[in-house]
Parts: sequence; structure tokens; C-alpha cells
Amino acid sequence: MYKLHIVVYCFFNLTENTIAMANATIPAGNNETGKPSLSFGQIWNMCFGFLGIQFGWGLQMANMSAIFEHLGATKVAGLWLAAPLTGLLVQPIVGYLSDRTWHPRLGRRRPYFLVGAILSSAALILMPNSSALWMAAGLLWVLDASINISMEPFRAFVADKLPQRQRTLGFTTQSFFIGVGAVLASMMPYMLTNWFGVENEAEGNAIPTSVRISFYIGAAAFFTAVLYTILTTKEYPPDPAQQQEIKNNKGFIAGFREITGSIAHMPKIMRQLAPVQFFTWMGLFCMWIFFGVTIARSVFGYQDQSPQTDLGFEAVKTAAFAQLEKNTGTNSVQGKKELAKYFNTPGQSFPAGVGISTTTLFQNFRQIRAANPTAFNSLDEKIKTIKNTDGQSADWTSMENFITGKAASADLFIEEYRSNKKKYNDGVEWGGNCFAFYSVITFLVAFLLPRVAYRIGLKRTHFMCLVAGGIGLLAIWIIQNKYALFLSMTGVGIAWASILSMPYAMLSNRIPAEKMGIYMGIFNFFIVIPEIITALSFDWILENIFDWNRTIFVATGGALLLLASLLCLRVSESK
Repeated sequence: MYKLHIVVYCFFNLTENTIAMANATIPAGNNETGKPSLSFGQIWNMCFGFLGIQFGWGLQMANMSAIFEHLGATKVAGLWLAAPLTGLLVQPIVGYLSDRTWHPRLGRRRPYFLVGAILSSAALILMPNSSALWMAAGLLWVLDASINISMEPFRAFVADKLPQRQRTLGFTTQSFFIGVGAVLASMMPYMLTNWFGVENEAEGNAIPTSVRISFYIGAAAFFTAVLYTILTTKEYPPDPAQQQEIKNNKGFIAGFREITGSIAHMPKIMRQLAPVQFFTWMGLFCMWIFFGVTIARSVFGYQDQSPQTDLGFEAVKTAAFAQLEKNTGTNSVQGKKELAKYFNTPGQSFPAGVGISTTTLFQNFRQIRAANPTAFNSLDEKIKTIKNTDGQSADWTSMENFITGKAASADLFIEEYRSNKKKYNDGVEWGGNCFAFYSVITFLVAFLLPRVAYRIGLKRTHFMCLVAGGIGLLAIWIIQNKYALFLSMTGVGIAWASILSMPYAMLSNRIPAEKMGIYMGIFNFFIVIPEIITALSFDWILENIFDWNRTIFVATGGALLLLASLLCLRVSESK
């Protein structure tokens, strides 16, 4: 307990010193709006909602590629278009609307916090119950649009509430909560499996229980954290002149003109930061899309399964359950449980008590299919989609020959399949742990960045952090040990803390307060456009240039971060 008190004391002592340092960064005379300085507790409350928002992002970043692959996707990059496209459409619109909103009880930004939190929580609950790929892809669009409704006004919220000299601290406090939320979200499936014994395996294309429960917890965390900020933080009402301008400029046409006009006349600082953001987020997207499945292959040794192997496993399992039902009737609950455990658990021996054996599976199954040929049409159709080596469509006979040619026995075939599948699940799970680790680094570094920025400036601080992240991702190319990945993620965590704060601090100090929301939304273009380009192009690049080597894909993200760091040196911090 004494050690805990020391940790808490040191944390708040560091925070108080950081506030003082941040307040000294810009002279009081530059406080153009006359806003009062806020206490650490007030800044904490106004940023707390980002804990929940990052829970939503963190769960999808760590798990969506695996969910897509569980549901049968082989090319997942295009499915990630939901996040950038919804950001491209939603953020400038929400920014424009929130600049022109004033609710007597909820204020300007908080109505959007609340609506986004309700919709996001509902989508998080529904996502892990997806039974088909189209359903998961559609829900991802809903989830990302809803998160953007909450998230975009949070950026403008900091600039609304804080004087210029405290904005760096405000954005780094958001980085802190983003780090905490990402740690919890990324590690949630691992913690549920390894601490509470929740299964991380599922039969067929079902989504594992550990992932489903993680999304339910994420839904509760998202709504609760955002609601906390809504209830504990008030907003400053607009002055009468601004309210009158809002009334005079309502309607779709006026909004469209203002958005397009703001894009055409972007401030100089935004134009300078645009290429930095462009290559930064393209690099990050390279990591997010394939990091977990890359680790499964490059570190844990997972081998890509051929379609024949996947269907072969399904065929053997179907044969076993059909034979069990023929021998014992439809009420053999215990036998079905034993067979299910056998097929889902590496190292599990074939259950002797079910009255069948793997050596006679296909021989007996032929008789079962002959007696009821239409009962297995679904699996028959799947098998017909596979081409044999002679180019002809596969059938049950060729599938049996494939399985017997691949392994000496059905038992050995099943064990190899289960063991390989476990490597995949373990690798994806460890990828979530790596995301959690870099998020820990993020919230440890977050409150140090204002001190560094005070001494060397925002631009140089961001440059150094991007270099650390670029080197960290490039190291993925050579790392073979799962614990060495934490060294790589240290650099990524340092970069992430800066990415979430320094560009926004540089920008918010140089744009008009009355257009804070719309410019923050437009600034998001330079995040989502590179993500769209990545999602549309990298399946082709991965197939035709990288020969499906996902490790090179992730390492390319490191090279892009280094390019962004060099472009950052071109940014002018003077007005």
C-alpha cells in the first residue's frame, strides 16, 4: 500500500509540474479568448470520455481482421474501408454542425458525444454476434460512423474549453486516456482467456467467446466513459453575435458552401501538416490491418491453410458427427460434447466412448450420404468450389484422397490442423498484447511530451517521436521472438502519444475558435484519405509485389513514418 501511495504521489506531482510547464509554454497575453485556466481535475473530466472511445477503436483494431477471417474473408484490407470512408464523410459534417449547435442543457459538443456513444455501444454489442461476413462488414460501417460522431467534437472540445497555453496539456491528456483505453481493449480477450478461463476457440466460423465478451465490456465502457464527461463538464455558451450568425447561416447550401470554402482556404499550418499526417496514418494503417495476423505467421509459425485443408477438416468433422448420430441416435448429447471438444482442442485424443473411430469415418459416411444424399448439400457445394490439381471441381472422393494423401491418418490430419489453428489464435492474441503494450507506453509518455515540447518545440518533439515509431515498425522485419516485439512497440507507443497530441496542438493554436469544429473535421481528411488508398491498393500490392508477405507490409509502415518525420521538419511554428 505504501508503494501505491508513492506511485500516486509521483504521478500527480509530475502532472502538477507538467501543468505549470504547459501554462508557461505560451505567455498569458496570448490568451486571445480570455478563457480561464482549468485545474487538472477539470481537464481530466473533460478528456475522460476518450477512454471509452478508444475502447471502441482498440477492440476493432486488434480483432476485426481476425473476425473477418473467422467468417471466411481471405482479403481483408478492402473491408477496412469503413473507418476512413465514414471519417471522410462524417467528421467535417459533424464538425460543421457542432460549431452551430447550442442545446440549453447539453451545450455545443456534448449532444454529439451522447448520440455517438449510444449508437457505438449498440454496434459493439451486435458485432461479435455476426453470423456472416456481410453482417460484420456492415456493422463495422455503423460502428465507425458512430465513433466518429463522438470523437470529432472531442478534439474541438479541448480548444473550446482551454486557453491556448493549456491546449498541449489537453491533447496529451486525451493521449493518456487513449493509451489506457487501448491497453484494456487490446488485452481484454487475452485477460478473459488466461485469467478467467474463457474459451478463445470456437466451432466452425463462430467468433470466439473471449472476443464476444470483450465487445460487450467495450460497449459498457464506451457509454459509461462518455456519459461521465457529459455529466461532469459544462461548456461555454457562444456570444450573442456568434448565435446570430448561426441563425443567419442555416441550411444545407450554407453548410456545403462553408465546408468547401474552408477546404479551399485552409490555413498555412494545415497545409504544412497535411503531408505529415498523410504518410503518418498510411504507415499506421499498414500496421493495424495486418499486425496480429503477421505475428501469427512470422513469430508463432502459423502456416496459411489451403481451401482444401479447411474443407477437409470440415468434411472429417461432418463425417464424425453424422456417424455418431447414426450409431446412437440424435440424443447423444455427451457424445456430441466429446466430439466437439476433440475437434476444437489441440492434443485431445479421439474420444473412445462415442462408439466410432477415425479409421472408418469415410467408409461409413459414404453409406450415410447414400441413404440421405440431400442432407449434406451445403458442404457438397463448398467442396465443388475447390479445384483439383487437374483443374476439375472437387468432390467427396477427391476430398477423401486429398486428406489421406496429406496425413497418414484422420487423427494426424486433425491434430496438425488444430495445432496450426492454435498458432493463429495465439499469434492474434499476442498481437493484441503488443497493442496493449504500446498503449501503456503512450500513456506513460503522454504527460512528458509537454515538458519536451516546452524545451525544443512542438515540431521537433513530433519529429523525434515519429522517428522512434518508424524504427520500431521496421524492426518487425527481423524480429522472431515474441518478447522482442515489446522493444518494437516501445517506439510505436512513443510515436502514438505524439501523433494524438502534437499535430492538434500545433493546429488549434493557429485557427479561428469559431471554426474549430469544421477545421478539425477537415484536418481528418489527411488521416482518412491515406487509409482509403491503403485499403484499396494493398491487397494488390501484397499479392503481386510482396507475395503475401504480411511482415514486409507492416515494415513498410515504418518507412512511411520515417518519411513523415522528415516532412515534419518543414512545418513552421511561427504565425
